Amino acid sequence: MNRFLALLPAATAACLLAGCASGRCCERPSAATAPMPVPTPSAAQAPQVTAPQMPAAGTILDHRADEAITFAQLVERLGGARVVHVGELHDQAAHHAFQAKVLAALAEKTDTPLALGLEMFFTPFQPALDAYVAGEIDEQTMLERTEWATRWGFGWEMYAPMLRLCREKKLPVIALNAPKEITRTVSRQGLDALTPEQKASLPPLDMTDGAHRAFVKAATGGHGHEMKPDAFERMYTAMVIWDETMSSNVAAWLEQAGPGSRMVVVAGNGHIADRYGVPARAARKSKAPYATIVQEVRRGQTERRSDTTYADFTVWWDESAPPKPPAPAKPAPKPDAKPAPDAPKPPSA
Repeated sequence: MNRFLALLPAATAACLLAGCASGRCCERPSAATAPMPVPTPSAAQAPQVTAPQMPAAGTILDHRADEAITFAQLVERLGGARVVHVGELHDQAAHHAFQAKVLAALAEKTDTPLALGLEMFFTPFQPALDAYVAGEIDEQTMLERTEWATRWGFGWEMYAPMLRLCREKKLPVIALNAPKEITRTVSRQGLDALTPEQKASLPPLDMTDGAHRAFVKAATGGHGHEMKPDAFERMYTAMVIWDETMSSNVAAWLEQAGPGSRMVVVAGNGHIADRYGVPARAARKSKAPYATIVQEVRRGQTERRSDTTYADFTVWWDESAPPKPPAPAKPAPKPDAKPAPDAPKPPSA
């Protein structure tokens, strides 16, 4: 089973970190460095699942060319993409190190405006990110103003190199995500429970993708199938708000920055793989060519997708999640505590 799918039930039910992908893909180019077109439905490729022979850690696979490539080749092949979507499993340090490496490489090769778009920050906190990049506030103040610890919570030091690079090079950092106050309300009570101001802040919602609905039901396991129809509709609507907001923010920044501008989008695999979530929606809005990179963990995998619907590139890693903290030791009994009395003996026969 694909690991990010295995993680989705908890993420979607608890945090609404949902959305995945669409059956729209980039066409397989005749040359490896050909520009990546905006996907069209006719370019879709049927899912291809191969036997569980997993690539070695650090392997980069080009799904369009059906070959393993070097990092330098990856950067070259990303040249035609204005938006590069790089997925992750949130707790994997190797995934974040690779994202930082991609961002640094593109920053070196790009002479037009380049931004970093992050699922991890929420739109109301954009001013704090702007102030951090401008050098007006320090890192700790930025984390406090964006409420990192309570709104995202995964280890900051895994993401920090990307933000520090943006500050150093004055690259805009864009908060992509919808406020949790909105998605939480919708998932529990529906769209009608939003305030007029909250409703006005929403982008148009495309709820018509039947394949995406089917994916969400499958990804949420028994929860999606056992939910009453109205409960599932509320949850699905919240997920669509999540992805439509992120994709709208990608498209808006590209339009604002002008022709040739580029963005690296960092988000969970569930928002990128198969293109349902952010990539296809952003492409429809911006008409900008894009590429998708899904990062995998070798442990626990029983199948490997190799089709271009799933991703343009996959990258494989060994487990790199931070170790879980040890369980707290039981407190020692107080020195002056009296020993518990012996249990009464049963009467002898």
